Amino acid sequence: MLRPDGRQPPGNRRLQIDYIINFLGTHFPDLQVTVDLIRKPTTHQVRRVYEEFTTALRYVDRSKIGTQASESARELAFNRMVIEVMVISGVDDFSMRDLFGPAPKPERVHSNLSRLVTFYSYHLLCEERLSPVASTISQRRAEKEAAEEQLRLKKEELLSTEAAIERERAEADALRREIDRENADMPQAVERLNARSAEVAKLRAERDQRVAELDRAQALVECIRLRGELAQEQRLLAVATRRNGQLREDLDALAQREAVAARAVAAHERLIAAKGRTAQLEGQIQELDMDLRQLGDDRAALNEAISQLEARQETLEADLQQETERRTRERASLTALEEDLEVKRRRVVSDNARRQSIMEQLRREMNSVNWSLRDERARHEGEIADFQADLRRMARQVRAYGAQLQSALQSAHPSAGMQRFLDGGNYHDGGHDSGPDG
Repeated sequence: MLRPDGRQPPGNRRLQIDYIINFLGTHFPDLQVTVDLIRKPTTHQVRRVYEEFTTALRYVDRSKIGTQASESARELAFNRMVIEVMVISGVDDFSMRDLFGPAPKPERVHSNLSRLVTFYSYHLLCEERLSPVASTISQRRAEKEAAEEQLRLKKEELLSTEAAIERERAEADALRREIDRENADMPQAVERLNARSAEVAKLRAERDQRVAELDRAQALVECIRLRGELAQEQRLLAVATRRNGQLREDLDALAQREAVAARAVAAHERLIAAKGRTAQLEGQIQELDMDLRQLGDDRAALNEAISQLEARQETLEADLQQETERRTRERASLTALEEDLEVKRRRVVSDNARRQSIMEQLRREMNSVNWSLRDERARHEGEIADFQADLRRMARQVRAYGAQLQSALQSAHPSAGMQRFLDGGNYHDGGHDSGPDG
């Protein structure tokens, strides 16, 4: 153990040569030194002794110094360690000349070895007395390393959790963009629905017009029946009756189309309700973003607490007495920190589960709304197409019926007066007084 207080160890006198040789043979048997080491020293022998003392006092392995550096750099670093050891041992004027200079003087070698042996004896005595403290330091160092490993694992777990949260946030953003696209398509769908409603209104007006025309045609048929014309007129009346039934069926079909239009309006209202649910879900996503920011703040607080803990551990290693007095408080602080980490981890897990549930519910609702919209759109378009086909069929039937009726009337009444029956308004103005049977 080197002197941390910088004071000289006791006993700076020059030791006897035999004592020095015996000491080196006891503690450094690999050197195999003799009295010639002091009486007839060589630079190589003396440097080897200095290096052995440096290795023992600094607890270093010369081969492992600066493994990434060059050989010359490692040699220079070790020589600096040798000089530091010699200076601490009391040889204040020790330099590179003592390691690589010409053959050293026996008196200087004797003096240097005396101080080295005295200091190494003092080092062994301190090491013996402080061995319980050294074991305590080793135990504290092991506890510190275990705590650091636990903190590292918790940091990795927190980073993994944050990465998962970031991935889920990206998924939520993608889903939000998809919802925005759906919302952007909603006004167009509403416009198409309004256009369909206008077409339905137009078709309804056409239906009313056709009904009025049918009413006039029925009045004409009734007039012909009252006049008791020929059997051909009766046949025409039967045809008109059948046509009337078909027209009434067409009217029923038109009523069903009106019901379809009402369902389309209801579908539009459901679209508006779905848009409201989408806004509510976006609010929930914003709440999740706030929770994620809170987790980021918790992580910063956790990093700050970890830094404080590491600073306290360094203080404990520097001062054994303070470490003994504060050990209970540090363990309590570490336990509280671990509990806080566990609470935050559980909170993260709970938030992730809740967020996953909300995202799954959002997906289900969006899928349900999309399928409902598609079904409503397909059904509405099919009904509109059927309605238009029915209207075209009705128009063709009415035109064919009008042509047949006009042909029949012309064949039954070839006179020019019958034209008034076909004109509609002229017949109703004076028809009751102009007929032959009136």
